Amino acid sequence: MMRVKVVESDKNTKQIKGQVIKTIMKEFDVMAYLCNQVTLPVKREPLFERGWGHDFDGELRVIDEIVKRLRNKLTQASSDLQIKTVWGYGYKVDT
Repeated sequence: MMRVKVVESDKNTKQIKGQVIKTIMKEFDVMAYLCNQVTLPVKREPLFERGWGHDFDGELRVIDEIVKRLRNKLTQASSDLQIKTVWGYGYKVDT
């Protein structure tokens, strides 16, 4: 399985495949998890648990909003990394 290197260079700036992308911590957590599972689909639940923990009583759809923001940031950075929707399942990263 291939992995994509995600480096936290400071509080608000991350390097993904050598490209600098500004994120908030929850976005970084979700992106790092997805990048460690490159080409494998990931359900919303583990992404949610990664960002908010097991005991948080929140809505899973927050992951959809974070993925939307990450997609926009990756597009603005002209990244070849893509977050794809796996309908009825979750998300996966393609390089």
